[in-house]
Amino acid sequence: MKRIVLFLLILNSQLANAETRAVTDIKAYNFPPPASSVHKVIYQYKKGESLKLKYGACVSSHCQVITPSGEVAWILEFQTTSNSDLEQAHQDYLKAGFEQWDEIYISVWYSVKDNKNKLDSCALKLAHEVKFDSSRDWPAFCNTFKNTNQVQERVEFIENTIANLHLTPNELEKVKSGKVWIGASDKAVLVSWGSPEDINSTITSHGRREQWVYGRGTYVYLTNGFVSAIQN
Repeated sequence: MKRIVLFLLILNSQLANAETRAVTDIKAYNFPPPASSVHKVIYQYKKGESLKLKYGACVSSHCQVITPSGEVAWILEFQTTSNSDLEQAHQDYLKAGFEQWDEIYISVWYSVKDNKNKLDSCALKLAHEVKFDSSRDWPAFCNTFKNTNQVQERVEFIENTIANLHLTPNELEKVKSGKVWIGASDKAVLVSWGSPEDINSTITSHGRREQWVYGRGTYVYLTNGFVSAIQN
């Protein structure tokens, strides 16, 4: 028990002391970016320079920082990192293509980045190598966000899960075609339809029953981890 408490104290100390730095050269403005004719550069941070966040953390897509001169200015959240490996963080930043995003994509990203259901809608296409037209096919944001760490982590999860499922050729074809079937495991559902929007669970004398909600009247019902009914 003492070891667990000590570990938690050390972990909390590390998190509290995690330094937030500029992942690239950053212009800090008098108003929230992106820049316009009314924006004024208050301070320019160099890559790796320490950032003093006004409230200790960023709020959604923007951060208020206190510059070395004591002035309050605004930057974008994805221009920051607490990763101790600055060069890796910088490479991830460039690979994601953040610098090419406009205000619309920045706004969309913050509605997607922590939502597994939305991330998976893109990751499934990439993992299953589905050809799609980003200007017409859903999700339209996939072509822009496909190289972010969040999407790539979901692609890796899907690929690893499929490798460990040992599906039959027929089941694998169903998964890659986006099909779910009676008797499929919960993991097979995840790699076919992605993460649900919500899960409603019930524990009964016969085990665990779940309703996976996928929106637009589509539901998957599982009993003890296997599909027992599909509604759409």
